Amino acid sequence: MGGSKLRPGSKLEKTPTGRASQKGFSAQYPKLNLGNPRQFSQAVRNVQAVHDVTPPEIQKSGELWYPKVHEAVAKGMRRTGLSARQGAGLVAAVSPQMDWQGRNIPALKHLTNMRTADWDVIHRSARKSRRSREAKALLKDTPLAHASDKGLVRAHRIIEGEDPEDVMPRRTAPKTHSFFHNIAYPSEHTHVTIDYRAHDVAANRLYPAAFTGRGLSSAATKSGKPTRYEHMEDVYRQAAEGRDIEHPHTMQAITWEGAKHLETAVPTKAGTPRVKGVARKGQPYVR
Repeated sequence: MGGSKLRPGSKLEKTPTGRASQKGFSAQYPKLNLGNPRQFSQAVRNVQAVHDVTPPEIQKSGELWYPKVHEAVAKGMRRTGLSARQGAGLVAAVSPQMDWQGRNIPALKHLTNMRTADWDVIHRSARKSRRSREAKALLKDTPLAHASDKGLVRAHRIIEGEDPEDVMPRRTAPKTHSFFHNIAYPSEHTHVTIDYRAHDVAANRLYPAAFTGRGLSSAATKSGKPTRYEHMEDVYRQAAEGRDIEHPHTMQAITWEGAKHLETAVPTKAGTPRVKGVARKGQPYVR
């Protein structure tokens, strides 16, 4: 590694532990200055550009995404003793690093069927730097295998009766907080779920998923000064308004689906369809 910076399009540097290093990322992937009106407006146009190239059937899927998930969660919570609101909190709690469509709704049944002894295993594992063998064995071949221990502990707190608002506070967990709100209350305008893909759509650059410099970890701070997360929410609000879309999280869902389509639409070198998206090297979604 030395002191060299990463070149655009190069692979991530690796530390001795094999984990991706963040060294040089700030130069390779500079942040949008969303406090700058010109850059903010460009981010709005970037979101709208992805919206405009999204095929109509995928736009429709994104438009219905949160209402359909709301209904699915409400159905999944029947006969569990938990409310649809709690169910939305459970989905949000285990959402990071999860393939949502493939795992999260089935995950609800597994979460609500776990025993006290199972939760003890998860809590012990969460206190370690890596998932314990015991927890790996417990979660193997289940929809929860890819959920983090931290997320599972959050889910358990909700099952035990804590309010999702307290378990995933907007100040320190704005993404999961917003995801909870968008699923629980899909007809409200108040929150927008900004994850790595939503950020990259606004930046019009496919940053590596391992990049930690997107700056989306806080909102509603004591200072009252808008954070990057809140600026991103405003980007989607303006982008939605400019396309006559009622809810900003609907624009987020449409462009999230549209961006995923763009990432997987490029055939492999062998000409076969992609299962995973293209390598994220800072390339634009829309030129």
